[in-house]
Formats: sequence, C-alpha cells, structure tokens
Amino acid sequence: MHIHQNAVNYAENARRRDRTRGRTPTKLFNDCLKIATSRLLANFDHFCLIDIPGAQKFERKFLKIDFGWEMVCSTTWESEDHEKVTLGKYFPKDGVTPARVIVYRGPIEHRAKSIEQKTQLVQEIITSIVFDALKVPEKYRNLKNL
Repeated sequence: MHIHQNAVNYAENARRRDRTRGRTPTKLFNDCLKIATSRLLANFDHFCLIDIPGAQKFERKFLKIDFGWEMVCSTTWESEDHEKVTLGKYFPKDGVTPARVIVYRGPIEHRAKSIEQKTQLVQEIITSIVFDALKVPEKYRNLKNL
C-alpha cells in the first residue's frame, strides 16, 4: 500500500511538473508585460492617428521608451498604507540609459491573481505613466479605445 501511494504521488507530481514547465512566475510576468506593451503600442498608434496637435511628437518619444520590471520599489513597498505603494515609475533618459518605464512586479502580483488581471493592471499602469511622461493633454487621455 505504501509503495503504491508513492507511485501515485510520483505520477501526480510528474503531471504537475509537466503542466507548469516553462511557466515560472518570472516568465509569466514577462509575457504579461509583453502583452500589455503590445496592446499599448497598438492603442497608441490609433491615438496618434486622431487629429491631436503634436501627435507625431508623442509617437516619436513613445518609440524611444524601454519597458521593464523590477520585483519591488524599496522606498514604498514596506509601507502599511496600500494607497502609497508604487506600482510603476518613469525614468527619463540620462545620457547613456534610454527613457524607461519600470513596473513593480511584487505589488502587482499582490493585487492581481490571474494573468488576465495582471495584464490589465500593467496596461493601466504603463498607459498612465507614458501619458504623464509625454505630457499628453488631459482631455485626450480618457479615450474609449485606450
């Protein structure tokens, strides 16, 4: 009986490993960030086609922004007040390093459980940060397609 249980447990663990192989939390979050940035890029292309003064300037600046993630922002993550947790940040170009938008994986994974929720949250965060960084006028930010 005991040997049989070990064989069953081994088989179940093998099936579990097969299901999750290649789907580490890091890879899942990388995929989430790629999907969110591709959606933002598609929406931003549409945004730049709308008759907005200086839209080509926004598009040129947008294409020069890199997107990435870090686990946590050490300055605010330890705060007990959830309203002050930093979810993402914009770092302007500083000579050598290009402009970057960094999202913080720890707080996002704490707030959203499914990959769809994480992708939606990341898209909302990077959209807000990009519009702030490019100084897009407020009246154009709440477009239905974004």
